[in-house]
Amino acid sequence: MANGKYYMTPYYRISHEDNGFSPEGKKESNSIRNQRRLVEAYVRGRPEIILTEERVDDGFSGLDFDRPAFQQMIKEIKAGKTDGVIVKDLSRFGRNYIEVGRFVQKIFPYLGVRFIAVNDHYDSLEAHGGEDGILLSFKNLMKGIGCLRMGAFPLNIQEAGKAPVSGYSSRLPVFTGLPSGRCLLCLQKQCPG
Repeated sequence: MANGKYYMTPYYRISHEDNGFSPEGKKESNSIRNQRRLVEAYVRGRPEIILTEERVDDGFSGLDFDRPAFQQMIKEIKAGKTDGVIVKDLSRFGRNYIEVGRFVQKIFPYLGVRFIAVNDHYDSLEAHGGEDGILLSFKNLMKGIGCLRMGAFPLNIQEAGKAPVSGYSSRLPVFTGLPSGRCLLCLQKQCPG
């Protein structure tokens, strides 16, 4: 922070490109464009935040942190070129809740880096110790479970060769669970829900 200003790196990520196009004509995912708009709108009301060069990982999974733009951003943080990171929400930063927690609660505070997750209403500058950390961890854990449960083996009822139960849409997902054949949430062989 210099002169009461925070120079912050906006970070945007989406795991699969959606083949959207920006108004400027360059290829860019609609999600990335929407993340940028949200962050810029948030910053407009906060004159102490100056956005630096953005980092974008378009088409990279959030389950690991071996992403080119993310790694570049970390190098810039270590070099003292930015005071913080701003993201749309925790899931854009990463989907591995343990690693996200390590960055947000250990690494960034140690390096004096401000972290903002706009839609999660989290700003490390305004965090109130353990209570905010627990809530943030819980939110990210729930997003991570959703990612693992829904992303591991989603299977449409029609694809499974089953007719939908009366009153239910055939578009409802059936989760076959983890490779071990067990549901991540209930750990039973056949997930009841």
